[in-house]
Amino acid sequence: MIKNYVNTLRSLIFHPITLFKDLPAEGKVLPSLAFAMVTHFLGIGMVYLWISVFKISEFSWFQDLVSFLDQQFTASYAKIYQEFFLGFSMGSDTGELIFSPFKTLLGVFIAAFFIFIGAWLLTPRKQDRQTKSMLFKSAITIICLSYGPTILMGIPILGILFSVFYQMILIILGIAKVYRVTYLRALAIYLLPLLLLTILIALFFLALAASK
Repeated sequence: MIKNYVNTLRSLIFHPITLFKDLPAEGKVLPSLAFAMVTHFLGIGMVYLWISVFKISEFSWFQDLVSFLDQQFTASYAKIYQEFFLGFSMGSDTGELIFSPFKTLLGVFIAAFFIFIGAWLLTPRKQDRQTKSMLFKSAITIICLSYGPTILMGIPILGILFSVFYQMILIILGIAKVYRVTYLRALAIYLLPLLLLTILIALFFLALAASK
């Protein structure tokens, strides 16, 4: 089990294209979910350690960095990181670390739902392989495996930045290889649900403002 975990982690970091390309259309979801929860827990645990030991969260430049991430990547995990950083500096959110696997699980299903919607709208249905790979389970697997780089959050400062960017890259690579589409279409699948959600939220607030 540990050997398989390490091999998967190594493949995600060094050979992600090969890993996603060889994924079965209807793989098992539970091992992927376990991989995501364990990896994210380990990464956040290491963040907890170096934040606590070096008290980095007390420096103004670090708080500015977290604020920048929150502004630029509101659709990713920057908000979660911010909550952990501020909590660790006060030593009051140890419970967040304990419950992080459950937050990871929730995040996986939400992100997978958005990816599935984008794939359902933009993936050709001509080939049998593509039709099968559009299953919601495939989207869950892609998102779960994209959590691999979160283990690198244990590297002070740079690990967090690398984790955020590489996770987005892995999702796009996973979409391209599992759904058998071009990288441009994979990017569109990744962005379309976020765009639609933004439009719906904007329309909601416009309607709310107009009703007053």
